[in-house]
Amino acid sequence: MSLHVPPSGMRRLVACCVAAVLAAGSFTAASGARAAPVDGGPRYTLAMTFEAGGERSAHRVQVRAEETFAVISGDWRLEMTVYKGKTPEDIRIEGKVYKGPNVVSAPTLMTQLQEKASIRIDNHRDPFSLSMLVSPQ
Repeated sequence: MSLHVPPSGMRRLVACCVAAVLAAGSFTAASGARAAPVDGGPRYTLAMTFEAGGERSAHRVQVRAEETFAVISGDWRLEMTVYKGKTPEDIRIEGKVYKGPNVVSAPTLMTQLQEKASIRIDNHRDPFSLSMLVSPQ
């Protein structure tokens, strides 16, 4: 008794087996791969009072260390990044203050958690001020 498979049928059988093995292997690899947890550093809550363009607004921003955020009021835009300091209580905040497309100021604030920090720009026609309190989250 001889088992003889025609060449075209053999190719089809081999191709199906290879496809099944590849599919099973890729499924196993995908289900076994897991993202490692990322430590994004400390998280902070910034309670801010923003006065610009004749308007006063209050904002509460939650941000991770080294994450940039922005606050906008009228033509004014404030972009800031919070960095942890040398001790757990120390905070460094770097920012840029824009009036329209122009950078008006690039302040760096050194403060501590639960301590009030502020920025004031007085250009006589359209003053800008920001006060903030940084809390750990």
